[in-house]
Amino acid sequence: MSRGQTRAGTASRAADKPDKPDKPAKPTANDEMSARTRRVLVDAAIKLFSAVGYAETSLQELVTEAGLTKGAFYHHYRSKEEILLEIHDNFIDEQIERAQAAVSQCGTPADSLRALIRSEMRAISEHQDAVTVFLRERRAFSPDTWKEVRSKRDQLESVGERLVEQGIADGQFHDGDPQLIAYGILGMVHWAHEWYRPRLGPTDKIADTFSDMVLDGLLK
Repeated sequence: MSRGQTRAGTASRAADKPDKPDKPAKPTANDEMSARTRRVLVDAAIKLFSAVGYAETSLQELVTEAGLTKGAFYHHYRSKEEILLEIHDNFIDEQIERAQAAVSQCGTPADSLRALIRSEMRAISEHQDAVTVFLRERRAFSPDTWKEVRSKRDQLESVGERLVEQGIADGQFHDGDPQLIAYGILGMVHWAHEWYRPRLGPTDKIADTFSDMVLDGLLK
Protein backbone atom coordinates (compact mmCIF):
# COMPACT_ATOMS: atom_id res chain seq x y z
CA MET A 1 0.00 0.00 0.00
CA SER A 2 1.40 3.39 -0.91
CA ARG A 3 1.93 6.19 1.56
CA GLY A 4 -0.77 8.19 -0.22
CA GLN A 5 -3.26 5.37 0.24
CA THR A 6 -2.32 5.06 3.92
CA ARG A 7 -2.83 8.76 4.50
CA ALA A 8 -6.13 8.67 2.64
CA GLY A 9 -7.35 5.71 4.69
CA THR A 10 -6.38 7.41 7.94
CA ALA A 11 -8.14 10.60 6.90
CA SER A 12 -11.24 8.62 5.95
CA ARG A 13 -11.37 6.83 9.30
CA ALA A 14 -10.88 10.13 11.11
CA ALA A 15 -13.75 11.66 9.14
CA ASP A 16 -16.01 8.73 10.09
CA LYS A 17 -15.51 9.30 13.82
CA PRO A 18 -18.22 11.45 15.38
CA ASP A 19 -17.07 14.74 16.76
CA LYS A 20 -16.74 14.81 20.52
CA PRO A 21 -19.07 17.37 22.10
CA ASP A 22 -17.28 20.41 23.39
CA LYS A 23 -16.99 20.53 27.14
CA PRO A 24 -18.86 23.47 28.64
CA ALA A 25 -16.48 26.23 29.58
CA LYS A 26 -15.89 26.62 33.27
CA PRO A 27 -17.17 29.91 34.65
CA THR A 28 -14.41 32.40 35.18
CA ALA A 29 -13.92 34.58 38.24
CA ASN A 30 -15.43 37.47 36.26
CA ASP A 31 -18.48 35.36 35.37
CA GLU A 32 -19.03 34.46 39.01
CA MET A 33 -18.61 38.07 40.11
CA SER A 34 -21.06 39.20 37.43
CA ALA A 35 -23.62 36.61 38.57
CA ARG A 36 -23.23 37.72 42.19
CA THR A 37 -23.72 41.37 41.23
CA ARG A 38 -26.89 40.55 39.29
CA ARG A 39 -28.17 38.50 42.22
CA VAL A 40 -27.56 41.40 44.63
CA LEU A 41 -29.37 43.81 42.31
CA VAL A 42 -32.31 41.43 41.83
CA ASP A 43 -32.62 40.83 45.58
CA ALA A 44 -32.58 44.58 46.24
CA ALA A 45 -35.20 45.16 43.54
CA ILE A 46 -37.48 42.43 44.92
CA LYS A 47 -37.23 43.91 48.42
CA LEU A 48 -38.02 47.47 47.33
CA PHE A 49 -40.59 46.70 44.62
CA SER A 50 -42.56 44.50 47.02
CA ALA A 51 -42.35 47.00 49.89
CA VAL A 52 -42.99 50.33 48.16
CA GLY A 53 -43.74 49.50 44.52
CA TYR A 54 -41.92 49.50 41.20
CA ALA A 55 -42.90 53.01 40.13
CA GLU A 56 -42.14 54.43 43.55
CA THR A 57 -38.60 52.98 43.64
CA SER A 58 -35.96 55.17 42.05
CA LEU A 59 -32.86 53.72 40.43
CA GLN A 60 -30.75 55.50 43.02
CA GLU A 61 -32.70 53.87 45.85
CA LEU A 62 -32.25 50.47 44.20
CA VAL A 63 -28.48 50.71 43.82
CA THR A 64 -28.11 52.17 47.31
CA GLU A 65 -30.03 49.20 48.73
CA ALA A 66 -27.73 46.89 46.76
CA GLY A 67 -24.60 48.73 47.91
CA LEU A 68 -23.61 49.40 44.29
CA THR A 69 -23.49 52.27 41.82
CA LYS A 70 -25.58 53.25 38.83
CA GLY A 71 -22.59 52.33 36.66
CA ALA A 72 -22.70 48.78 38.03
CA PHE A 73 -26.43 48.62 37.36
CA TYR A 74 -26.12 49.77 33.75
CA HIS A 75 -23.30 47.31 33.18
CA HIS A 76 -25.85 44.52 33.74
CA TYR A 77 -29.25 46.03 32.88
CA ARG A 78 -30.40 48.57 30.32
CA SER A 79 -33.35 49.77 32.40
CA LYS A 80 -35.38 49.25 35.54
CA GLU A 81 -37.97 47.42 33.44
CA GLU A 82 -35.34 44.88 32.42
CA ILE A 83 -34.66 43.89 36.03
CA LEU A 84 -38.42 43.67 36.64
CA LEU A 85 -38.64 41.29 33.68
CA GLU A 86 -35.85 39.15 35.14
CA ILE A 87 -37.70 38.93 38.47
CA HIS A 88 -40.83 37.88 36.60
CA ASP A 89 -39.07 35.32 34.40
CA ASN A 90 -37.07 33.77 37.24
CA PHE A 91 -40.27 33.14 39.16
CA ILE A 92 -42.59 32.09 36.33
CA ASP A 93 -40.06 29.73 34.71
CA GLU A 94 -39.51 27.93 38.01
CA GLN A 95 -43.22 27.82 38.79
CA ILE A 96 -44.25 26.46 35.39
CA GLU A 97 -41.73 23.64 35.82
CA ARG A 98 -42.86 22.93 39.39
CA ALA A 99 -46.55 23.00 38.50
CA GLN A 100 -46.11 20.66 35.55
CA ALA A 101 -44.00 18.27 37.64
CA ALA A 102 -46.55 18.31 40.48
CA VAL A 103 -49.55 17.43 38.34
CA SER A 104 -47.68 14.84 36.26
CA GLN A 105 -47.13 12.69 39.36
CA CYS A 106 -50.84 12.36 40.18
CA GLY A 107 -53.57 10.10 38.87
CA THR A 108 -56.97 11.78 38.92
CA PRO A 109 -57.72 15.41 38.02
CA ALA A 110 -58.77 15.97 41.64
CA ASP A 111 -55.40 14.74 42.94
CA SER A 112 -53.59 16.80 40.32
CA LEU A 113 -55.55 19.90 41.33
CA ARG A 114 -54.53 19.36 44.95
CA ALA A 115 -50.90 19.03 43.85
CA LEU A 116 -51.11 22.23 41.78
CA ILE A 117 -52.58 24.21 44.68
CA ARG A 118 -49.86 22.88 46.98
CA SER A 119 -47.22 23.91 44.45
CA GLU A 120 -48.59 27.45 44.20
CA MET A 121 -48.88 27.80 47.97
CA ARG A 122 -45.31 26.58 48.50
CA ALA A 123 -44.11 29.20 46.03
CA ILE A 124 -45.80 31.92 48.08
CA SER A 125 -44.17 30.58 51.24
CA GLU A 126 -40.70 30.38 49.69
CA HIS A 127 -40.76 33.52 47.50
CA GLN A 128 -43.40 35.77 49.02
CA ASP A 129 -41.78 39.07 48.06
CA ALA A 130 -41.10 37.88 44.50
CA VAL A 131 -44.69 36.66 44.20
CA THR A 132 -45.89 40.06 45.38
CA VAL A 133 -43.87 41.77 42.64
CA PHE A 134 -45.04 39.19 40.10
CA LEU A 135 -48.72 39.80 40.89
CA ARG A 136 -48.74 43.53 41.60
CA GLU A 137 -46.48 44.93 38.93
CA ARG A 138 -47.81 43.38 35.74
CA ARG A 139 -49.11 46.77 34.58
CA ALA A 140 -45.62 48.28 34.83
CA PHE A 141 -44.44 46.56 31.63
CA SER A 142 -44.43 48.31 28.28
CA PRO A 143 -46.88 46.92 25.70
CA ASP A 144 -44.17 45.03 23.79
CA THR A 145 -42.70 43.47 26.92
CA TRP A 146 -46.18 42.59 28.18
CA LYS A 147 -46.73 40.32 25.17
CA GLU A 148 -43.76 38.20 26.29
CA VAL A 149 -44.90 38.30 29.92
CA ARG A 150 -48.48 37.37 29.03
CA SER A 151 -47.33 34.36 27.02
CA LYS A 152 -45.54 32.84 30.02
CA ARG A 153 -48.41 33.59 32.39
CA ASP A 154 -50.75 31.84 29.98
CA GLN A 155 -48.57 28.71 30.24
CA LEU A 156 -49.00 28.59 34.01
CA GLU A 157 -52.73 29.28 33.87
CA SER A 158 -53.20 26.62 31.20
CA VAL A 159 -51.96 23.94 33.62
CA GLY A 160 -54.99 24.57 35.82
CA GLU A 161 -57.33 24.98 32.88
CA ARG A 162 -56.33 21.61 31.39
CA LEU A 163 -56.91 19.89 34.74
CA VAL A 164 -60.44 21.27 34.96
CA GLU A 165 -61.13 20.31 31.33
CA GLN A 166 -59.95 16.78 32.03
CA GLY A 167 -62.06 16.50 35.17
CA ILE A 168 -65.17 17.61 33.29
CA ALA A 169 -64.43 15.29 30.36
CA ASP A 170 -63.91 12.34 32.73
CA GLY A 171 -67.21 13.04 34.45
CA GLN A 172 -65.56 13.80 37.82
CA PHE A 173 -66.26 17.55 37.84
CA HIS A 174 -69.45 19.47 37.28
CA ASP A 175 -69.76 21.21 33.92
CA GLY A 176 -68.50 24.77 33.74
CA ASP A 177 -66.10 27.13 31.97
CA PRO A 178 -62.62 25.59 32.55
CA GLN A 179 -60.81 28.88 32.04
CA LEU A 180 -63.07 30.78 34.44
CA ILE A 181 -62.78 28.03 37.07
CA ALA A 182 -58.98 27.91 36.72
CA TYR A 183 -58.75 31.69 37.05
CA GLY A 184 -60.87 31.53 40.20
CA ILE A 185 -58.73 28.80 41.78
CA LEU A 186 -55.40 30.44 40.99
CA GLY A 187 -56.69 33.86 42.00
CA MET A 188 -57.80 32.55 45.40
CA VAL A 189 -54.45 30.89 46.05
CA HIS A 190 -52.33 33.76 44.76
CA TRP A 191 -54.10 36.29 46.98
CA ALA A 192 -52.45 34.51 49.90
CA HIS A 193 -49.31 36.53 49.17
CA GLU A 194 -51.08 39.45 50.88
CA TRP A 195 -51.82 37.68 54.15
CA TYR A 196 -49.70 34.54 54.46
CA ARG A 197 -47.53 34.34 57.58
CA PRO A 198 -45.69 31.24 58.84
CA ARG A 199 -47.58 31.43 62.15
CA LEU A 200 -50.76 30.49 60.26
CA GLY A 201 -49.49 26.95 59.86
CA PRO A 202 -47.83 24.72 57.27
CA THR A 203 -48.38 25.77 53.68
CA ASP A 204 -49.57 22.29 52.70
CA LYS A 205 -52.29 22.48 55.35
CA ILE A 206 -53.44 25.83 53.99
CA ALA A 207 -53.31 24.46 50.44
CA ASP A 208 -55.35 21.42 51.42
CA THR A 209 -57.99 23.68 52.98
CA PHE A 210 -58.21 25.55 49.67
CA SER A 211 -58.43 22.24 47.81
CA ASP A 212 -61.28 21.01 50.01
CA MET A 213 -63.22 24.22 49.32
CA VAL A 214 -62.63 23.97 45.56
CA LEU A 215 -63.33 20.27 45.19
CA ASP A 216 -66.44 20.48 47.37
CA GLY A 217 -67.92 22.58 44.57
CA LEU A 218 -66.36 20.77 41.60
CA LEU A 219 -66.72 17.06 42.38
CA LYS A 220 -69.94 15.34 41.43
